[in-house]
Amino acid sequence: MLRLPSEPEECNEEEHLIYLNSLIDMTNESMIQALGVLLKWLDLSWGFLHLDQQTQAPVMAVNTISL
Repeated sequence: MLRLPSEPEECNEEEHLIYLNSLIDMTNESMIQALGVLLKWLDLSWGFLHLDQQTQAPVMAVNTISL
């Protein structure tokens, strides 16, 4: 599950989804697909990018850029 440092710790699953929906436009299929591919690549490549292979790649923030 994608957890961000800025997210409140005590939120339940519904509040978590509301928070993510406020950051990510879930109707933009291209953005969701790109984010999913990036997260999958980070999971697969984290051992090569970081010496400690027992940890997961931290996601610090989600930013949306529009052209």
